[in-house]
Amino acid sequence: MTESDLIERAIESAKTRIYKLGIEQEGRISYGHYTKIENQKEVMEVTIKALERMKPKTWISEAMWDGEFAWKCPSCKEYWALMDGTPQDNEYNFCPKCGQALVEMKSE
Repeated sequence: MTESDLIERAIESAKTRIYKLGIEQEGRISYGHYTKIENQKEVMEVTIKALERMKPKTWISEAMWDGEFAWKCPSCKEYWALMDGTPQDNEYNFCPKCGQALVEMKSE
């Protein structure tokens, strides 16, 4: 099983937990219990977002000026210019702005 498969399984597990919390929430009247379930749901949603950022995406290179390239994160769409080399050459494995895991580049 690959790392991506494990991440997908964790995401599905978190989504299932959110669904079950929603069903449990409908059957309760207590405000304190309701708030506790809402907090648990929020934690699971944050976990899902973090896991989604762990799934690698690909840097996009775009020609910008005088043959120079800028590298764009596919998640936050932020551009990064490097003085020398590619993101891989400079060991950029994550976007400096949003933390998205990034791998091999492709040209647009």
